[in-house]
Amino acid sequence: MKTKKPGVSRAGMVLLSFFLAAALAGCASTKAVSQNSINDLGGHEELSRYQFYLSANITLNDAEPYREQKSANVMGTMTIRDVVVRNKIKISKRVMGAVLNSYIDTDNLEVLEVCFEENDDTKRLLFKQDGPGLDHRYYLMYNERARRIIDYGGDPYVVTYSGGDRVYLRIKIMRRVTEKVNTRSARGRRI
Repeated sequence: MKTKKPGVSRAGMVLLSFFLAAALAGCASTKAVSQNSINDLGGHEELSRYQFYLSANITLNDAEPYREQKSANVMGTMTIRDVVVRNKIKISKRVMGAVLNSYIDTDNLEVLEVCFEENDDTKRLLFKQDGPGLDHRYYLMYNERARRIIDYGGDPYVVTYSGGDRVYLRIKIMRRVTEKVNTRSARGRRI
């Protein structure tokens, strides 16, 4: 008959490894950008050092599609073909963006210009602070709010997204907790 040696079982080691890895890795979450979070980052001067995200996946549909007409003479019959080219741009909520500029608008609210394109700084989404104060989110700003039209790189696009809430700007926060233990040994005291 085999006897079990005292010690830690394999399942116990796996469980211990999991908890140790979770404690060292920290927690990552995204939070809505507000004046408070900008202050936590170190102020407006530091915004260019951080990556920003959307709260929802969005699709930009060309508001003015390009139309092209082609005609041909096929065996004495005139054939006219209309070609409509629609540009569609998808921006996932996992795509990283960078703040390129910020300014105060005529309503005395801050606007952040965020670029999600890798090599084209002219294509920016504008996010406007929802109200004065420290806790208001920065929401996507429209040229025509009723039709959800924005100017993206000089061209008008219609914004579509799923969900009822408006699209707002988010930032990823990585919070790491480390515990330090200072240990010393008492040397004793002689009389």
